Amino acid sequence: MAEIITLQNGLRVCYEKKDSLSCAFGVFVDAGSRNESPEKNGIAHFIEHMTFKGTQTRSAFDIADETDMMGANCNAYTSKTATVYYITGLNKFA
Repeated sequence: MAEIITLQNGLRVCYEKKDSLSCAFGVFVDAGSRNESPEKNGIAHFIEHMTFKGTQTRSAFDIADETDMMGANCNAYTSKTATVYYITGLNKFA
């Protein structure tokens, strides 16, 4: 049974633990294309793609390489109502 808790900062966390060989983690941002003005059309999708371009300490290759070494898949999508980032993989790396 999934549980939902709300942290002090208002962040809602939904989780469910299962006996399985795989695991998944997702971040659902309540912002999609319907939240954009005509002048900023496409910005949610652009930010989604920029997320995988690396950080100050890890390149895009580093992120992809570490994900691949764990047998995991990291991806994202943008819809009208949300932008979602997720990773799926083997639970031994969770």
